[in-house]
Amino acid sequence: MTYKCRPGIVRVKICGEYLLTPTRAASEACPKVLRLSIMKAALWEELEKGHDGSVVVRAFHALSRKPEEEIRKKVDQALTELYEGGFIIRADEN
Repeated sequence: MTYKCRPGIVRVKICGEYLLTPTRAASEACPKVLRLSIMKAALWEELEKGHDGSVVVRAFHALSRKPEEEIRKKVDQALTELYEGGFIIRADEN
């Protein structure tokens, strides 16, 4: 599944923490602010560039030395959480 950032969601950094914040335009579909883990922040940055999570998988695999499949599951779980929270949409959605 390919995802993209929902229009109207802004990533901000406050006191060293990354947050996803909906603007008024996105507030109905996504009413909450979300604090991002390091993995989700990296994933969001890649989605903003139009990429999938494969770069994040490779980076966290190299850093943690955990199996790539384990990291892929975590990235897929993060994508699911962001989708269910309304922060990202499927690439074929408007």
